[in-house]
Amino acid sequence: MLTIRGIAFLCICVLSYMILLFLLTNIKITGNPIVYRASQGLVQKGGFTYERFKEFDPNTKYDILAFGSSRVNRGINPHVFEQAGYSIYNLGTDDQTPVNTEVLIKQYAKPGHCKLVIIDLFDKVFSHSPLESSADLIQNVRDDKTAFKVACAFDDIRAINLLGIRMMLKNSPPVYSGNTKLYKGYRVKLNDKNEYNGDFYTYKSNTRNLREFEETLKYLRANHIPYLLVSQPLPEYLKKSNHQQMLKDLKPILSEYHDSLNDFTFGSTITSPLDFADESHLNSKGADKYSHYLLDELVNKVIAPGAKN
Repeated sequence: MLTIRGIAFLCICVLSYMILLFLLTNIKITGNPIVYRASQGLVQKGGFTYERFKEFDPNTKYDILAFGSSRVNRGINPHVFEQAGYSIYNLGTDDQTPVNTEVLIKQYAKPGHCKLVIIDLFDKVFSHSPLESSADLIQNVRDDKTAFKVACAFDDIRAINLLGIRMMLKNSPPVYSGNTKLYKGYRVKLNDKNEYNGDFYTYKSNTRNLREFEETLKYLRANHIPYLLVSQPLPEYLKKSNHQQMLKDLKPILSEYHDSLNDFTFGSTITSPLDFADESHLNSKGADKYSHYLLDELVNKVIAPGAKN
């Protein structure tokens, strides 16, 4: 009797939750579902992540796939690589943590479909919770399977809400669009001025992010997919202790797999102080310089354009 009552109570709870979620996603104020006002930590459907994955075809074979945070989607320019004969797609997303990178790489970097993976390592995202990036990806990736895997990797009860909202809004148009046009996932940083807001955060070791980063390396090595680990240039004035602490955390992993990080964070001759748009991102000129350097000094030594998989 208790079991039957328990099951009945659970069914009532689930049904009530679905009805509430339906109402919150279908009742709108000023054109937006009120669910975004009723719950914190949600990301609206639309924007650059939505557009990036809408245009990405996971069945297409690419020479190069790039992963990481917004530093990647604003710092690696596909035009530069295409001019040298490489096909490339930029799958960097805002605040993408190693937890999210692992899911995306396992979903999209498949043997025979990708000759090289580029992963940018940034101390801020290694220190972050995956909440913001997971909310963004769950709402905006193209296929439900990837959204579900991102939710599972998030390992948080809030993932149920995020998935539920995605499914309720699945047939709805995006709420907004990006203010610049993407090219193969690349979001050019048009501002060529230095706009620095300061960098006051303090790096904190995140064992979950480190563990998932190691799992990513295991996957790529097990599937014989070449990869480059990079850390792109940043302005000299930023707190170097944050980056140094990340390097300290990464050292045991890199040593175990005999890997090295191509670290251009500080003191690099690739860029000048005028090549940054803000404290984290290269501007268009800086992105071109950095992309040319990656191409000439690293990519060309790993794969050749037009080489067979």
